Amino acid sequence: IHLDAARRHLEDERWSSAALFWLSSVLGFLSTLTFSSCYLGILAWSAVRLARERRDWWQAAGRAARMHVAPVAFVLAIYLVDVRHMVIGGGPRFSLGSVLESAFALALGAPQSGGWAMLASSCALLLCAAGVWMLWRDRSDVWVFFVVTIGVAPLLQVVAWQAPVLFVRYWLVSVLFLLLLLSQLLARV
Repeated sequence: IHLDAARRHLEDERWSSAALFWLSSVLGFLSTLTFSSCYLGILAWSAVRLARERRDWWQAAGRAARMHVAPVAFVLAIYLVDVRHMVIGGGPRFSLGSVLESAFALALGAPQSGGWAMLASSCALLLCAAGVWMLWRDRSDVWVFFVVTIGVAPLLQVVAWQAPVLFVRYWLVSVLFLLLLLSQLLARV
């Protein structure tokens, strides 16, 4: 819904489509803070989409600001009121590699540890790359959304949060979008 709402807003620039995008953004952040992966993907994708239109730079910046001002203001409010006071309670220590392996293995329904996890996560990464390549080859700018949402944003969050412990659940939004990308790839086969 969120990607579709963003696409609609960029195509028609109506306030009703902007309100739908804002509402879906707010509900996404209220459901889980890991929604920020999806939102950063939308942010990157909308920047690429607006840059492709080759309009006046100031006009494109104004459109981007109108699109993102309400969700960003909401995120800042949530941060000031709640998130900055959060403390990670602790837990077992997992390496970034093992957490990523488990998350990608989970995407394909494989065990989250052992040899099958390594094989499944390697297959998931190859399929992800194939899906991104397919979108890029079709000249669809949505590949930017998937690259940022699945890979770049979660890694940026790890760096920004400097979390002492990592869990697979931090990547579940990315796993969801990996599955959506794989469904597009399989639909072409």
